[in-house]
Amino acid sequence: MKSVKIINLSFLLALGIVWQHSQLPILPSTVAHPQFLYMLQFTNKMMEVVVPCFFFISGYLFFRNYTPADFLKKLRTRLRSLLVPYLLWNVIFAAAWYVAIRFIPDFVTDRFPYDSILDVIVGIVSCQYTVLWYVGVIFVYALIAPLLWLMVRRKKLFPVWLVVTCVICLVFRHPFCSPVLWLPIYLAGAYAGVHHKDFLFGEQPLFLTIPSLILFPIAFYWDCFRPSNLSMNIVQWIGPTLCIGIYDIVNRLHTVPSLSFFKYSFFLYAMHYMPLHILERMCLMLWSHPYAPYVAYFGAPLVVTVFVILVARLTDRRLPRLYSLLSGGR
Repeated sequence: MKSVKIINLSFLLALGIVWQHSQLPILPSTVAHPQFLYMLQFTNKMMEVVVPCFFFISGYLFFRNYTPADFLKKLRTRLRSLLVPYLLWNVIFAAAWYVAIRFIPDFVTDRFPYDSILDVIVGIVSCQYTVLWYVGVIFVYALIAPLLWLMVRRKKLFPVWLVVTCVICLVFRHPFCSPVLWLPIYLAGAYAGVHHKDFLFGEQPLFLTIPSLILFPIAFYWDCFRPSNLSMNIVQWIGPTLCIGIYDIVNRLHTVPSLSFFKYSFFLYAMHYMPLHILERMCLMLWSHPYAPYVAYFGAPLVVTVFVILVARLTDRRLPRLYSLLSGGR
């Protein structure tokens, strides 16, 4: 059972993902203030901290009640909750991108190969048509859960494995969607699930929140002006405790409400990218004005978020079986 905190966090982090993907490709016809371009770079970089939070939460939830005897049972549930939505959304959007490229080419980026059936199959399996690569990565983690369990079950050995995986991340520059890149964060979540089962049901300890609030601005400044593999990883490693700590502070000052549509966080994450891409390009191409990028950047994500939630709610009510398949039962 998920806590209210996890449900709220998941939705708020999904909003961060939507704004992270609001990257506004600057077209030849686009007129933009230099200040906007700096703001765009800054805010997109800031939103990157939400991705590691999802890996931490996923590791925590998977291993919170895990035992080696549960492996096959857990794997079967992940087939339904991860692999089925992964394939369904990729197939749906492979078709949607094909239609968009054919009928509204001015408003989409033609970057998907449709030269053969094999190209399409490879694109679906490799997640070229959506941003569900995260789902693919955590399914890989589910496949190797027995190994990860051995790495986190002993408190004294866990720091060694954490350091080893962190060093691997620093020595090699992995693709953003590589399972290796996110392994230290997922392991940290798994450790919390095994040894601190109520970690995301209560407030995060201050000895994690306070250092995160102090270190993050330093690491973020470093990554902005002296980017490196080390600075990028440090920002990502601080991300989970930073976001969870900020949520706890806000919740203590004023209780964060748990609204009914917060349960659509996965649907929002899975569906938002294509409509956001098209709506922003339409705004930029149809309105050549210095304020058009601001409207596209701030307005399009809001419009798309409302649209996706309405679609999710309608699907949930009218086609519950389809909704369950698309959302993995969430």
